Amino acid sequence: MPNNVAAFRSKYKIKQKTLAEICGMTVQTYCNKEANVKAEFTRSEMNQLTEFFKKYEPEITMDELFFLPQSAS
Repeated sequence: MPNNVAAFRSKYKIKQKTLAEICGMTVQTYCNKEANVKAEFTRSEMNQLTEFFKKYEPEITMDELFFLPQSAS
C-alpha cells in the first residue's frame, strides 16, 4: 500500500532515523516500509507516526499519511 509518509517527512525535514527510532525498528526496515518494499507499516506503527506528525499538523489523520493518494506538498 503506497503511503505519504516520505512526503510529510521531507516537508518537515525529518530524518528516517528519527522515525525508525519512534517505531522501534532499524533504519533499513523503516526505509523498506516507507518505500513499500518487502514490508508495510503495522497498525501500531501507523498510530505512532500519525501521533508524531500531529506535532507539525494537528489535524493530520492516518488516512492522509497512509491511505489517501495525496502528498504533503
